[in-house]
Amino acid sequence: MKGQFIFLFLLLAVFGCKEDEFDTYSSVNYLSFYNNPATDSIVETFFFHQGKDAIEVSVKFNLGGQLLTEDCPIKLCVVDSLSGLLKDGKVVSPLSDADFAFPDEMVFHKGVNVDSVFVVLKKTAQLEDAYCRVVLQIEPNEFFEIGETIYSQAKIYFTSAISIPGWWDETVNKYYLGGFTPKKYEIFCREVGVTDLTGVEEKYIREYALKFKRYLEAHPEYEDDGTRITVTVIG
Repeated sequence: MKGQFIFLFLLLAVFGCKEDEFDTYSSVNYLSFYNNPATDSIVETFFFHQGKDAIEVSVKFNLGGQLLTEDCPIKLCVVDSLSGLLKDGKVVSPLSDADFAFPDEMVFHKGVNVDSVFVVLKKTAQLEDAYCRVVLQIEPNEFFEIGETIYSQAKIYFTSAISIPGWWDETVNKYYLGGFTPKKYEIFCREVGVTDLTGVEEKYIREYALKFKRYLEAHPEYEDDGTRITVTVIG
């Protein structure tokens, strides 16, 4: 009988140790970027920030694990081999301090599971006809381990040239604004007063398109080749 008690005691001790080890492991916090860089890169153009030589861009993070009880610093680095001025999709000039900067302080705030830091993109002459790419990498520190590998990097593209925004998709093309051209986009932003329709409900996109249509009816605008600028919205 005494032997049975000893066996039970040892068994509980073993499982108790394993439970403690699991709790310690589960208390680790994991940091990931919010977006998948393969499908959700950040794209910015200085075209919509006239007069500015630098802009701040929000980069979002997810926290895996327990909510923080105090603000903790985040550690990031730039992947030099993938970052810099692009030509035909390839890096032809490395990134420098003249192109990009981290903020003075990067922290993940307590009590939240999604947070952001703001990095600084800088305008240079070479962006007039080219893109610059910044690839950020999360680095582990005493507060965070790296989360899912696929979310351990973030990609930022920026230029001074005008580019087709992601929200100007097939639906917007077919039913609301018609084909994209830089001049049409410029006039739309100026006259309607919006530059980004990401996540906007279709009924509001239709309202914006109709407002733009009324403007074009009253004030015809033309492309450089003489083609009249039109939209596809009906109404």
